[in-house]
Amino acid sequence: MTKRQQERIEYLVEEITRHRYLYYNEQPEISDAKYDALEDELRELDPDNPILFKIGVDSSELFTKREHIIPMTSQDKVVDSKEFLKWARKRNYKVFLIQFKLDGISIELQYEDGIFQYVVTRGDGVKGDDVSANVVNMKWFMPKLGVPFTGAVRAEILLFHDTFEKKYTDKQNCRNAAAGIVRRKDSVGSGDLNLIYYDAISTIDEVEFSNDIQKLKWLQAQGFDTIRTKTVKSPQEVIDVREDVMNNLRDTLE
Repeated sequence: MTKRQQERIEYLVEEITRHRYLYYNEQPEISDAKYDALEDELRELDPDNPILFKIGVDSSELFTKREHIIPMTSQDKVVDSKEFLKWARKRNYKVFLIQFKLDGISIELQYEDGIFQYVVTRGDGVKGDDVSANVVNMKWFMPKLGVPFTGAVRAEILLFHDTFEKKYTDKQNCRNAAAGIVRRKDSVGSGDLNLIYYDAISTIDEVEFSNDIQKLKWLQAQGFDTIRTKTVKSPQEVIDVREDVMNNLRDTLE
């Protein structure tokens, strides 16, 4: 490795670290596409760099820290259909679940015997901020379930476009506005936010999930507002659905 390459790697690590902090805790300076380009360049130069295997940290010293029941790790990604087909061929799956990537704040809601206990933000993936006081005011918050469920439910906090246009145009985007509201100590604005649920894990035997479809059906049965999901049977169908969403549906989504 040349000196110039090493200097470039050091620069990329510094920039990725800085932009991750801004994205999760303050206001981002660059678009998601430009950030992804930084990671892609680092992956080309130094594919084993430790920062590529860490998640961004959203955390504030103002909140109590709590551990996750479901570790919040980063997702792998591909950027074009050829990469996706290569990924799919290695796995030879018979069924694919297609869901929107929700651009909000990831949280974990913890329950004991069907009664809500805490909400924990992504944090460092193991521990996060307890923002329960704000989340209890959000749309689709579920304080009590109809079954004695003990475990965790994953959700995304979202600010819809119409509310953003009415109240929060001083912020850069919907996600940035939502991140600020979630961390308010006075809970002002938390009623403007929405919860969409997509995952669950039980820590007792009374509730068991054998696959993701079963999880989604269980979440719906409990009254949770779940992520829109489509099931298809081939990688090409995944590509076709994505293209249709990007070309015809994305700009209409709330």
